[in-house]
Amino acid sequence: MPKEKNSGESKERRAENRGDKYRVFLPIILISFLFLFSVYLLLCPGCGGGREPVVPGLQNTTNTTENQTGIRNITIYEFSDFKCPYCAAADGYGSLINRFKSEMPSWEPPLKKIREEYGDSIRIEYKHFIVHPSAQKAAEAAECARDQGSFWEMYDIMFKNQQHLKVADLESYALQIGLNTTLFNSCLESGEKKAVVDADIELGKKLGVTGTPTFFIGGLEGWKIVGAQPYSKFEGKIDLAFQGVRPPKPVAPIASFSGLEYDKGICTEDGKPIIRLFTASWCPHCNWVGGAFDSVVREYMEQGKIVAYHWEADTGDNTLTPERENSVPASERAIFKEFNPRGSVPTFVFGCKYYRIGTMYERQNDLESEKRDFRAVIDALVNQTSSG
Repeated sequence: MPKEKNSGESKERRAENRGDKYRVFLPIILISFLFLFSVYLLLCPGCGGGREPVVPGLQNTTNTTENQTGIRNITIYEFSDFKCPYCAAADGYGSLINRFKSEMPSWEPPLKKIREEYGDSIRIEYKHFIVHPSAQKAAEAAECARDQGSFWEMYDIMFKNQQHLKVADLESYALQIGLNTTLFNSCLESGEKKAVVDADIELGKKLGVTGTPTFFIGGLEGWKIVGAQPYSKFEGKIDLAFQGVRPPKPVAPIASFSGLEYDKGICTEDGKPIIRLFTASWCPHCNWVGGAFDSVVREYMEQGKIVAYHWEADTGDNTLTPERENSVPASERAIFKEFNPRGSVPTFVFGCKYYRIGTMYERQNDLESEKRDFRAVIDALVNQTSSG
């Protein structure tokens, strides 16, 4: 009998020990659950987070400078002002750099980094855009120095001494960088370079420049970046310029779809517009809208009007075919990234011209409105390809 009592006491103690362990781990489990649920809300547009879920590996993180078009050199046009502190920071000069780095430790002066990374394969063409009236003579001084083959030497010394750009200062800098000061002083005093500066300003206005610095990557109709943005903002645009890709022009939206027109025009296969949807099997918003998309595009496919793909990015399957695919082709993934660099789903790309990220009528549970918008865009593309 004593053994049974001791045995019972031992079980009770073991039960209490287990209970103590559960009490220790229960708060950890609850905290973990709340954390995971918060992440889900952040990624879930239909649950109050306002953001679409992201497919891992499909964010646009390209950092290649491989030239697939044979382009060996590109030009970056820089509209700038020698008194502008942000312009100075963009090339590694001035006190603003310390502020930028304190706010973003990874910040690097873009122009300085571009020269280091790309060397002679990128030509930087400086254009004047006077924001500070006191920079007028500095701009003219740079052009006078250009006549003697020393534009960039004058550029450097003026940005290093931004607070000292009076005529006497400029003449002193000309001496320091070894110019023929007689020619330089005569050029500066005559004002003969004002017309050059004014022409740059007018060009900038025509291109929509309103402040400095403003950059056009890959030509005057190239990719536009405004401000002393970090080097990382330039990398992707430089890659596109080397690939010969020009920035798209916005076109009028159709229904809930935005429009962008690329040089390559509407994507077609056998003369039919290509309609794409990118989803993921685990995405609730994709599951909500995917069937509506499939039913609409099948109607048009049966009529021989379009080619369509519904790619599940995580499984690699095209849900519109009876076969079970296991990978999304690289060319299709590239289109996904082109229209949605974040890689979130669902993403609709119709004809490489109209696109939408996310659902539009899910909160109202209105699939008929989704179908209506799909048909409106598809009808427009069918008409555009048949008339073209």
